Amino acid sequence: MDAIDLAHLKIGLEDKFLDAKNINPNLEATLNRIKEHYDEYSKKCDSISKGLLDEVISSGLSEIHSVSRRIKDANSLLRKVIRKLSKLEELSKSPRSSMVNDLEKYRILNEHNYYKIMTDLIGFRILIRYRQEWSAVDKWIRSKFESNFISNWVNEYDPNPKNNYIVEKPKIYYKYADRDLYEDINKDDFDLCESKEGYNSVHYIIYFQGCYVELQVRTILDEAWCECTHDVIYKGNNPSQTLKLLAKSMAEQVKAAEVITQIIYDGMHDLLQKEISTNPSSELDGNMHNRFDSKISKIIEKRLGV
Repeated sequence: MDAIDLAHLKIGLEDKFLDAKNINPNLEATLNRIKEHYDEYSKKCDSISKGLLDEVISSGLSEIHSVSRRIKDANSLLRKVIRKLSKLEELSKSPRSSMVNDLEKYRILNEHNYYKIMTDLIGFRILIRYRQEWSAVDKWIRSKFESNFISNWVNEYDPNPKNNYIVEKPKIYYKYADRDLYEDINKDDFDLCESKEGYNSVHYIIYFQGCYVELQVRTILDEAWCECTHDVIYKGNNPSQTLKLLAKSMAEQVKAAEVITQIIYDGMHDLLQKEISTNPSSELDGNMHNRFDSKISKIIEKRLGV
């Protein structure tokens, strides 16, 4: 096994690496041992993720626009370890922070338990066109995976790969201005997490065939925002206020576009889908288009209060 290239690994994380070493003085040796184990474990993750991909595809859900999978590469894994330990060191100086307990599990992270603590080694992303379609995907996920929430990631790790379930309460990350969209959500089923930058997604952590999987569900528009801001906001080293402002501005543009897609969906769902399902062989004649235009106009008038 090749030793890690520490100089390359630390690029942009130099200060965080020093903070992380305050938590784990033998950090470099730990990272090397994790990489050695992960070189083989990642092959298992790849095989299992293919099985889950088949499950999603075979669902036949028309609401799913596309699905993708990825196995976290070793460099990303090790850099995340550094960031988490650094954050733990930072928050340990402010013990009143609620995040300290969430990060405490990383204090004991090593090559024997990292795959129990880091739940996104396998990542899945399901994209939908309209936010209204999320409920159908959520219903399918819950039909395949019962809830069996755990509190101690290491001690409660399940050694039986035949047990498949949701291991923690799913999290809804929502844009600061979208809180009202989730007022009807059962708070016993989800944790609501506000994002000041504009991130919008639903995260499920599931246990599937012996591995944890992070499954994200979001709209195509949310995905566009994430792809454009991921490296500078999520993985960036203390992004500037200007970058944060630009990310927030982009989120506002996504919000504006989503209002239009919601109007399209409401009109289509209320009128066209009903008529086509009643008579699948019917053509979208001029009169139907006129009825659709009329329906859209009424929806716009209602939303604008005119």
